Amino acid sequence: MLMPRPFATTTAVAVGLLVTAACTSGSSGGGASGAGAPTTGASGAVATNTGAVKPGGTMTVALAEDPDKLDPTLGRSLVGREVFANFCEKLYDVNDKLEVVPQLAAALPKTSADGKSVTISLRPGLKFNDGTPLDAAAVKTTLDRDLTLSGSARKSEIKTVKKVAVVDPMTVRLTLATPFAPLSAVLADRAGMIMSPTQLGKLGPRFGTSPVCVGPFSFVSRTTGSQVVLKKSSMYYDAAKVKLDSVIFKIITDGNVRAANLKSGDVAVAERLVPTDVASVKADPKLSLITATSIGYQGLTINVGNASGVGKPVGKVTTARWVARRSCARPSPMPSTGTSSTRSSSAACTSRPAAPSRRRARTPTTRCAPSGTCPPPRSSSRPPA
Repeated sequence: MLMPRPFATTTAVAVGLLVTAACTSGSSGGGASGAGAPTTGASGAVATNTGAVKPGGTMTVALAEDPDKLDPTLGRSLVGREVFANFCEKLYDVNDKLEVVPQLAAALPKTSADGKSVTISLRPGLKFNDGTPLDAAAVKTTLDRDLTLSGSARKSEIKTVKKVAVVDPMTVRLTLATPFAPLSAVLADRAGMIMSPTQLGKLGPRFGTSPVCVGPFSFVSRTTGSQVVLKKSSMYYDAAKVKLDSVIFKIITDGNVRAANLKSGDVAVAERLVPTDVASVKADPKLSLITATSIGYQGLTINVGNASGVGKPVGKVTTARWVARRSCARPSPMPSTGTSSTRSSSAACTSRPAAPSRRRARTPTTRCAPSGTCPPPRSSSRPPA
């Protein structure tokens, strides 16, 4: 059950670092913070940084969770996407008007009249961060991997794609089983992140240990539970607009600790502030609060496959089995008396013999008159009628 809704995300930054160590957005439409980024000061008014952007420096960002695998085919987490955005660009992106725009692609896809053929052209001259050229063969390698790799989280997203063909060095054609209107939007997320075929050939399913894509930064290292380190890429097509030398993502799961690290200057950016810290951040003249409305959802996921409990093997689950379990165990009110009884089913439930009574037999007693004379004991059996 998914209910799309807009929600506000809150990020706090140290003002000085935001101005002096920033990355401006490239021509692809990807978002980044830099000079001119709107911030909310202590008064609550929105201001714009107008200081000159100076090159160099390291920005340290506090993440609320540790990302899962840094492999676009396998990744599933929100914070993983936040890290990917800095070193793994996509065929398409979404701009601030929620419009799908080209990023690695040269234009929006061309779709055939029947909706079952989609042609994508690529921007010429782009390179992965290991120097490998981005071409149609690389796109095919990534999409084929998304469709076939065991454990792929992208397979269900692009399951309508039945074939990926190289038309020419800079053009790919996707053949679909059925028309799929959201395809370009899907390719504006992790399904559209194109991976270096050279690195895929070296690492295979271990690609996430040292991922290589097209992006303003390249992967350096990761310490699980601690940090992810990126450095400025010399291969990026808009490298002149990237002002930072490096970005370090620190994993700080406690919201209060994230805020404390921000106030002390140990981190420059802290994402997802605890609501109780917002007031103190807004009141601190050294900090700025950035609030943005984003797209999110609320979901309720039901595991219908595990009927035996945590840690037990999952057996075959059928409606009949579920009804049988419920009919054996669920108390139901009796309509006539309002008392509770247990449903029974001779087909599904096993009858149990009644347990022997544990009540002790009562011993007959007699009462004597105050004079001490006691009447003879009465017989417990009734006389014949």
